[in-house]
Amino acid sequence: MRANFPIGTGYTGTVHRQFPAAVQQPQASPLSPQASAAWILMRDQGGFYTPAELGALLLPELDPRRAAMTTHRWIAALKNRQHVAVNPLSLKHKSYGVTGRCFPIPGESLEPSNT
Repeated sequence: MRANFPIGTGYTGTVHRQFPAAVQQPQASPLSPQASAAWILMRDQGGFYTPAELGALLLPELDPRRAAMTTHRWIAALKNRQHVAVNPLSLKHKSYGVTGRCFPIPGESLEPSNT
């Protein structure tokens, strides 16, 4: 059985909404102060860092493995929000840094501070 639609209307049988549904976008949880501090360090110092390197810089009082796991959680939150990028040349151990394609964290800019 064939429907009686005019030829050439482009109707494919799917629902077409002219206006997107009025759905409120879910708000991402705010970044922790420690993740923000890691982002600022990567931005100001430049370069790419592994979680172990960041852990040694930011959490010297912890066991190196514990510090690496903790900073990896911060980097994952930053990466999910596109605040850091993965070094394309790192093959075995992933390293992360702030590049020109990254988004700044709220209240900051991509320009390094001179302090």
